[in-house]
Order: sequence, then structure tokens, then C-alpha cells
Amino acid sequence: MERLILVDGHNLLFRIFFGFNRPIMHNGIDRRCQVGFASSLNKILKDFEASKLLVLFDSVTSTASRLEVYPDYKQNRIDYSEQDDNPFDELPDIYKVLDKLEVPFIEADGFEADDYIATLCKKYQDRYEIIIVSTDSDFNQLVNETVSIFKPRGKKSEMLTPDSIQEKLQVSPSQIIEYKSLVGDTADNIPGIKGIGPKRAAEILSYGSIEEIIS
Repeated sequence: MERLILVDGHNLLFRIFFGFNRPIMHNGIDRRCQVGFASSLNKILKDFEASKLLVLFDSVTSTASRLEVYPDYKQNRIDYSEQDDNPFDELPDIYKVLDKLEVPFIEADGFEADDYIATLCKKYQDRYEIIIVSTDSDFNQLVNETVSIFKPRGKKSEMLTPDSIQEKLQVSPSQIIEYKSLVGDTADNIPGIKGIGPKRAAEILSYGSIEEIIS
């Protein structure tokens, strides 16, 4: 089975922008994000011997549909447009680098890159072995026998499989949506149910789905 790598573009950008402390200067301009992005993709391709790779980025329209449903969605995030150091300013040059390297990428329109990645997983999980490259825990719900997640964290990097998610959270990937509904998601500014933390949520879901428990 061929291997398809789906890279969470903004996740990789942020890790490089805030993780690479040493500037890489060229003609008086710091190019560490472009160099770091290209070298990271090169390492991913070599390490996983991927036959196909796609990088997916969010766009200015990505959160619109969710904000209509829940106006506080991600409202706890830093507004980088008001910051001197704005990682999003690096995107045009990163796109140029990807074009030069002939690496395919998509800027999600109307939905988040997460949604695009989820759709690709559902559509192609029977055709490819899929590896999602991201540290975003939202992807845990997609893991199955042919979809896994690589969390790049240097020496602490890990590959998430159904067994490792079950061991870490005490719930299966198919229970992640209800698990997060119970505990909330501080990264996205989504509150959970008061008094229910990870251990209590796992205990509740050990009896079945919420619908089954109510029944």
C-alpha cells in the first residue's frame, strides 16, 4: 500500500517560527522559516519513504462557518496582525518555496485545513497508508488501522495509533469527539462540562456512547 503524508501547514509553520531561535540570514533577510519548512518536509519524506505528500493551510475564510455556530470559537488566540512578529507574514515566501520545490499544497477555503485533512482520510484510507503530521490533538479522532498521526517533537516525537491513543487517554479514537465534548478544548476556547476532566470522561465513556448511556 502506498503511503500518503498530509502535513498540517500552519502547525508546522508555528513550530518552526517559535522553535527555531537561530536566524538564517540571506541578503539581510531572516529565511529560517523557509529553510526550516523545506528541510522539515525533506526529513518527513525520507523518514517515512512517502510516495505522495500534500501540505494544507488555513485561509482567512477557514473559521467563518464555525464562528456562525459558536462566536467564541478560537477567540482566545493571539491576534498576530497586531504583533511585530507575525508568523503569517512568512506564508507568501513559504508558498514560493513549495512552488519551487514542486510540493503540492492547498489553502483551505470556507473550512479549516483540519476538515480537508479529515475528508482526504475518509476518502483515501482504503487506498493509502496515511500519516498526518501535526501536534494538533483534534486529529486523534481520525486514527484507525490505516491512518496514524506523527507528532514531531524532536527526541519526544511519537506516532499515534489506535492502541497508543487508547493507552494514553483510555478512550478509542472513535470516542474522541464525545471525549472532547465532555472535557472541552481550551486550545479552541470550547468549554466542557463543569466537573468533568479527562479521567472522569474516560470513565463515563467506558460504559458506551453518550446516547447509549442516556438510553
